[in-house]
Amino acid sequence: MVRPITRLALTMVLLGVASLTASAAHAGGYGLYTEFEHAWTSVDGDLPFNSPLKVNRDFDDSMGGVGFLYDSNVATDTLINYRVRVGYRAGKRNWNKKQTVTVPRRTDQEDPLDEPATFRQDSETVQGLTFNQTVGFGLIRRPEYRVWIGPTMRVNVDWYGAATHLDIVDVSVGGGPEIGVNYHLSDRMSATASFSYNFMYFGEYFETVGHDQRFDGSQHLLTLSVGFLFRTEFDLFED
Repeated sequence: MVRPITRLALTMVLLGVASLTASAAHAGGYGLYTEFEHAWTSVDGDLPFNSPLKVNRDFDDSMGGVGFLYDSNVATDTLINYRVRVGYRAGKRNWNKKQTVTVPRRTDQEDPLDEPATFRQDSETVQGLTFNQTVGFGLIRRPEYRVWIGPTMRVNVDWYGAATHLDIVDVSVGGGPEIGVNYHLSDRMSATASFSYNFMYFGEYFETVGHDQRFDGSQHLLTLSVGFLFRTEFDLFED
């Protein structure tokens, strides 16, 4: 399971780099951002009685991240802008109800005790990568600032481990609305902030000795992002 997830993470990074470098000779801005997010997630992984692995998880998390930012129209008097964020994030998850993950018995060759293992935690430290795309529509366009709103699409890949030989990878994909503002500090620099809500499909992948399993769930994600953009010479508001 680790190799497919690694390939997905590398694909996210490559897509981000391609997006960030696609419009170097046109209007746009490049910069850095930091974000703060809070999510509520539910994963119901209970399988039929003869399944070797059962999971029931309900948690919320608070995470922070940093990354690279590109926007196709930061200050121009243009209706549509395209925004890309690629970043790293980390944080902690707290369980609303005690999770239970039961791992099947291993063979005598792998585990001489031949005992089932149970994975229980009250919280976890998680890290991962995120790739976010937004199409914005400039509601208010002024020489000093731009207010925009539009749909956003987000992909997160997170990973962590457990003391009972479990490697766990989470992949979430979803979308929702985002609203933001660009405030122009000078002819070549702008500050930006945005707030978004995403409804996410949440997939959790467990890998342990001799067994791989996926469980599905849903996630509600709120994100606040702030950053700075250095604009190209073509990104100017013209009356």
